[in-house]
Amino acid sequence: MRSPTPYTRYRQWLSGLLGFLAILTSPVWAIEPATSQAQTDTPHIPIQQAQLVSLTGERQVALPHVLSTDDFAEQGSIVQYQLYVNLEALPQQPLALYVPKLSLSGSVSVNGKYLEACAVGPLAQLRCLHRPYLFVVPADFWRVGNNTIRFDVYATARQMNGLSSVTLGDPTQLYEQRYRWEYWLRVDLLMGLAWLSAISGLLSLAVALALRREAVYLWFGLTCIANALALFNGFVESPSVSIKVYNWFVFSMRLISVPMLCATFIALFGRNRRWFSMLVVAFSIVAPVAIWFSDNNRHLVTALYVPWMLMAPVLMIAMLRWAYQSRQRIFWVYALALPTQFLCGVYDWLRLGGQTRFEGVFLVPYSSTLILLIIWGIIINDLVRSIQRERALNASLETRMAEKNAYEQARAKDREQLLQDMHDGFGSQLAGLSLMAEQGRIAPSQLPEYLKELMSDLYLVVDTLGSTDITFEEAFIDMRYRLQHRLGLEQPILQWDIQLNGLPKIPQRTVLHMLRVIQEALNNALKHAHATEIAISARYHQPTGILSVGIKDNGKGLSDNIVYGRGLNNMRTRAREAGADFAINNSNGLEIRLSLRAATAGWGGAA
Repeated sequence: MRSPTPYTRYRQWLSGLLGFLAILTSPVWAIEPATSQAQTDTPHIPIQQAQLVSLTGERQVALPHVLSTDDFAEQGSIVQYQLYVNLEALPQQPLALYVPKLSLSGSVSVNGKYLEACAVGPLAQLRCLHRPYLFVVPADFWRVGNNTIRFDVYATARQMNGLSSVTLGDPTQLYEQRYRWEYWLRVDLLMGLAWLSAISGLLSLAVALALRREAVYLWFGLTCIANALALFNGFVESPSVSIKVYNWFVFSMRLISVPMLCATFIALFGRNRRWFSMLVVAFSIVAPVAIWFSDNNRHLVTALYVPWMLMAPVLMIAMLRWAYQSRQRIFWVYALALPTQFLCGVYDWLRLGGQTRFEGVFLVPYSSTLILLIIWGIIINDLVRSIQRERALNASLETRMAEKNAYEQARAKDREQLLQDMHDGFGSQLAGLSLMAEQGRIAPSQLPEYLKELMSDLYLVVDTLGSTDITFEEAFIDMRYRLQHRLGLEQPILQWDIQLNGLPKIPQRTVLHMLRVIQEALNNALKHAHATEIAISARYHQPTGILSVGIKDNGKGLSDNIVYGRGLNNMRTRAREAGADFAINNSNGLEIRLSLRAATAGWGGAA
């Protein structure tokens, strides 16, 4: 059982994409030990010895075994491992060979019969070193007694080469108990991590383009993309490009992701330095070029990691100090993530140099991706919170601007209305007085009287609109005081009837309109009616909520054919704008009545 067939490839990609989520719930770490020989029809037979045939000759070796550089040609060649197993009887069903690691690539034959290779294609163009294999051997391949299993392994100087221990047994049991979980861990999971890293990187680069000045998203995005591309090394068996180009690409992506990750950590702490950024960019260009011209020399790649391994402890100490100074718990996550990655990197560096267990896996592909995903979650959470704060601030600013505009608009409206009131009252009277003086229709002795009327109107506007707290009763009493001071002991006699207990607050504009009507009626009574008595009443009837205002004189009244002149029209207009009913009684003098209801006056509202 080797690499999946093409028509099932989509299942692998899907399972790989979900691999990271599956690690949280799968029982990988709770797998039962392999079923004992006493519990199976076909016992598991571990094969731990082999006869090696290489350029150095033929010798017996123990499995797992790592080839030395003398065992194969420098440009790459095939070596043979011959394994022997004794069967007391012919198997009644196929048997399987479980191989945890076959490096760099290889094929298997049983008793001189070719079975299959680790993947489709020439061995020199295949990369089978990062995944387990389960070769199912038909029953007719076996014979009673000694059986020879031969592995032809293609080896190069680019990585460790050799063969792991081999287990012979029942295909189903080996698949369920060993192959399945190893394949998930070393292929499906890495595929899922690669997709998650690529998606995180692309999203981060999109954010970097939008924000531009936020260096952390740029470095983080580049690191994720380089990490995702490097992860393809874990599950690509037959590259679509030459093996030299593919190896160079994988080595380069994994190497440059290291300085980019350092730049990401520095940016997370807000300690960006231009010289360091330029160093990372220069290294990311020079290192891949050097690897290419060295023909992907493993020792050169190992040496290129050294500067960053030496710098890592310095950066770790600095990050711990920055985290302590910041007093923020989130920075401690960053500060502790780098030592974890550093330790995994040291292990992989030793492994790249052939100094670790042959059957093991590289740790950095797992640790780097998990660390990047944790960082991605943190910075995205910070970004979302920042956007929420910005939206709240913008909403607050917009509210303040709206409130400011509404104040401004209210003041502009008040100024406009004040100018209109002054124009209609004070201004109109002043213009009329000027015209009368030009036409010679006013005697010098009358001028003081007219000026008094003008001043009264101006005082009425200023007193009423100058304070937002003045009530109708207070404004009414102020007008009474000014009128009595103006008339003194002269005729006519003014009679006041004020009963305004319980009167709600009336808007200032309504108050002004009401007082203007009273003032206009008094002026008419004084100038034209020749009245000797004028009765002014203001009463509020609480049960009905009606304010009644009346001005009655004992003068000559209006003629039978009433012609509404400027004075009466002004009173009607003012009453309408105040929301009051306007009525005239022209018997036994003249009476002007105003009736104001709460529903039409907007009582209780702002001035």
